[in-house]
Amino acid sequence: MIEKSKKKISIPKGITLLEVLISLLVISIISLISLRVVSKMGQAYEKIKLEENNQRGISNSFRLLEEDFNSLNYYKKKYFIEKFIFKKNKLTLPNGVVWQLSNGTLGRFKNMSTFGSKEILLLKNISAFKLRFWVDNKFIDYQQKNNFFLQANKNIGVEVRITQKNNKTIRKVIILKGLM
Repeated sequence: MIEKSKKKISIPKGITLLEVLISLLVISIISLISLRVVSKMGQAYEKIKLEENNQRGISNSFRLLEEDFNSLNYYKKKYFIEKFIFKKNKLTLPNGVVWQLSNGTLGRFKNMSTFGSKEILLLKNISAFKLRFWVDNKFIDYQQKNNFFLQANKNIGVEVRITQKNNKTIRKVIILKGLM
């Protein structure tokens, strides 16, 4: 019988430098991709927070404006006509509240007889603040000298339009129900 010679073939134990380098390269590529994803998520979160704050400001502004108009519901129309003034981005209401657009910021000012005036800056980056009246199923632009439609015994609505500097326009119609 012929004996086979036993030769030991050495099998390397452990990993080579090339394998380590390749695994490091793969891990760095994966971490770079995940870093970009996390960075984009952070930017998206910041954009969402900014938009949320903007929407909250718009909602609060319209809520305050609606409260101001609703507080006028029990004024006599003649008094309302004489004291309601809207001129050059400034709205003066008969109850002493003033809404004004100045330097891109929409603010609300209220005369408090014993405490002076109270100012609330509501919205920034505003380019226009406009009003129109809703009478007889159509909108009529406000003209201080010729508001004959307020004399009629009809419910009146006020359309408020706020245009932001990014040309996004927000509008709300407020119905004045109780003017006598």
